[in-house]
Amino acid sequence: MEEILKKISKYNNFKDITTYTEQIIEDYRKNNKKPKLSQAFEAMNLYNMYIDAMDGKNCEEYLYPFKLRKVIEIANAFTNDPCFVINKGSYVFRGEISIDELDSVLNVLIKYANVNLILKIIKAFLPLASSLPILESIYVALGIMKYKKMDLPIKVGQYYTMDYISKCSEMPFYQSARQALKKIISLSQLPRKAASMYFTLPELYNALCEAGIFDFGIIATQCFKIIEISAHEILNKIFTGMQNEDVYELLPDNLKEAYTKDRFNLGYLEIGKIYHLLNDSKNDKNDLYNKIISFFKDEEILDLYLSYFTPAYISKYRNAPAHGEYVTQEVADEAVKLLDSFINTALYRINQS
Repeated sequence: MEEILKKISKYNNFKDITTYTEQIIEDYRKNNKKPKLSQAFEAMNLYNMYIDAMDGKNCEEYLYPFKLRKVIEIANAFTNDPCFVINKGSYVFRGEISIDELDSVLNVLIKYANVNLILKIIKAFLPLASSLPILESIYVALGIMKYKKMDLPIKVGQYYTMDYISKCSEMPFYQSARQALKKIISLSQLPRKAASMYFTLPELYNALCEAGIFDFGIIATQCFKIIEISAHEILNKIFTGMQNEDVYELLPDNLKEAYTKDRFNLGYLEIGKIYHLLNDSKNDKNDLYNKIISFFKDEEILDLYLSYFTPAYISKYRNAPAHGEYVTQEVADEAVKLLDSFINTALYRINQS
């Protein structure tokens, strides 16, 4: 986390946060300096994810988003016009970025998988592309452009598709850049609410460690919440355009017995029921199976996807902490690894297919 954001996070009331903000702005002006723009970009991403997680509720009276707004206020104090502005409840960037700040800003956007803003910024720098240094952040940004099937100008395209990638393959950052690119592609499959939970998970984990708390159940629960939200999103894609009663008719018998037709709701299906709906469809190659397999393309990808929320995993990482059982840090670490593998492997394969 960036320096100003880290310091401002330690204050616990609105008055102290406001005083600190005013002092920071005064100190920068006194020393004829400007704060790092990347700090405001990190605050912007966290703020927008917070709004997504709160389903757009009015968050004016809450402390955490207030802290994030103050970090952005510090950045806006050093531009002629505000470069970060609220649009439909979320922040958007409408300023300019210097070449010196490009790498640090892109790194923040890559960290939070902000694909849209990465594309907007890198497109603005394309005329200078051939003169920019070979950096990991730029390689990842150009890789996203390729993934999104966006055309580069001919001269730039020739430079980056051949000469640049050849040079990058010899750079120390090449393997980590490929991993970062794969991670962004995978994360683009996460629903926005699930993404907001994922990106704040490390801070939650670190806070538990620093506080000396022994029960890490909230980490395991959060990991499975992300998988569950993603599973609902994929169900909606599989059954797009269908009403609940139409989906009910396709259910395997064991799930039909658990619901009446008028009480079945796809949006509130527990993750265990989702597992059985998808897994049991393989028993009969009927209309349900055809719909599911048309989304996953083949059973290998479906089985890979299902392997991340088997009944055993649901019991260990979701149900146990939800029912008040103590969860050790080691078990929570397993849940984090499972979630990362789910994103980097299962969602990546789904995206590819």
